[in-house]
Amino acid sequence: MTLPALVIGLGEVLWDLLPSGKVLGGAPANFAYMAQVLGDRGIVASRVGRDELGREACGVMQQLGLSTSYVQRDDELQTGTASITIDPGGSTNLPNRRAGRVGFARMDRSLRRIVRERRCNLFWFAGSAITDFR
Repeated sequence: MTLPALVIGLGEVLWDLLPSGKVLGGAPANFAYMAQVLGDRGIVASRVGRDELGREACGVMQQLGLSTSYVQRDDELQTGTASITIDPGGSTNLPNRRAGRVGFARMDRSLRRIVRERRCNLFWFAGSAITDFR
């Protein structure tokens, strides 16, 4: 039996503020979630503010089955948001991005250990992926 792959999404977790409401977003978090949906183990490595939006983001990730063990909390900066508008033709626009500048986790001991021990099969960060740490 093959063990599930360990997929780490490193990058920004933020709230997409859509005309229809607030939705948790951020490409690395979305990637880790889809790995989880497909039967692998998805981990989000990010940093959110120690604010209401950050607490809510961690709660949503936990409800989706994602561990928040690698989501760090920042005491100074707020969790990021992106105000998304939809033009009359149906295209989305991101004109009002307010990233809290906390999206990227600091490489702490726990992140170093998981990378050093080569326990992950896929590492996704800032729009790029590395598939082999050997």
